[in-house]
Amino acid sequence: LSGQTVACQAGEIVPAAGFQVLVVAQVDSNWAGAVITNTATLTPGAESDPNAANNTSSATITVDPGATAADLKVTKTAGARTVKPGGTIGYTITVANQGGSAATSATVTDTLPVGLTPTSANFNGTACAIAGRKITCALGQIIVGASTTVKVSAKVGSDRAGETLVNTAVASTGTQTDSNMANNRATAIVKVTTSATTQARLGIATRIGPGAVRPGQSVLVSSTVRTLSDYPANTVRICISIPKGLTYTSSSGIRRGAVVCWVKAQIRRGTPVTVSYRARARAIGTATALGSAVAGNAARVTAPASLPIFPVTG
Repeated sequence: LSGQTVACQAGEIVPAAGFQVLVVAQVDSNWAGAVITNTATLTPGAESDPNAANNTSSATITVDPGATAADLKVTKTAGARTVKPGGTIGYTITVANQGGSAATSATVTDTLPVGLTPTSANFNGTACAIAGRKITCALGQIIVGASTTVKVSAKVGSDRAGETLVNTAVASTGTQTDSNMANNRATAIVKVTTSATTQARLGIATRIGPGAVRPGQSVLVSSTVRTLSDYPANTVRICISIPKGLTYTSSSGIRRGAVVCWVKAQIRRGTPVTVSYRARARAIGTATALGSAVAGNAARVTAPASLPIFPVTG
């Protein structure tokens, strides 16, 4: 007996006879729920064996997981906090099993954000599948207390200066139960640097319509943002205020207090972006909304728009 290997001297085995070995082993507690394959190999002595193909045999068992479940935890780090446009960034994804039984068919998926192109992804010398910006790694079995590390390399687009690249990896146990799904994802954030040649310039126009309303009538408030430079604006945050004379009703943006905001990954010259929210007029007077836009590589610009709200007559 040497470590994990059991060696037995069978001696002479005459034709039509056999040799049996009974091996008794104890399963380590951290292999609960795991699939274990045990292989035995017969090595002839001085004689030749005319059929070596049947000298090996395997048996597979699944260890009872008991009442516990796997718990995959993902951590993700980037090789640097910043990267230049056109540069390469590396990510390290670690999937650890801190549960009570093995994850027998673990996978991790990493869909890179727009602006990143994967160039390689592997774990333990095994390549992951890459389809467009989506990376899928079939990690297989991760026993209790063990972990697997994935290395990802990606190239940044040359037109992404100023962008904030948010990249999230998600692990799954497949058909098995995971006792804590909250730690199955992790995010790494990398900022693309800017220079004098990669600065953009924004323009904005804000509108409230129709031209004049009375209390209770519906109003559309919008801002149109365009890039005035040849280099695109990246990670563009557009916000429109909600004036006191209006009651906000709906939009596709995120409302925080008296402001509604949207984030657009990129705005190129010739392809303006318009965002808007719906509201109702509620107070007589003039309602003035302020639209603003700022990008990772462009200074903030603003534009107001006003709407007269007349009293109800007749």
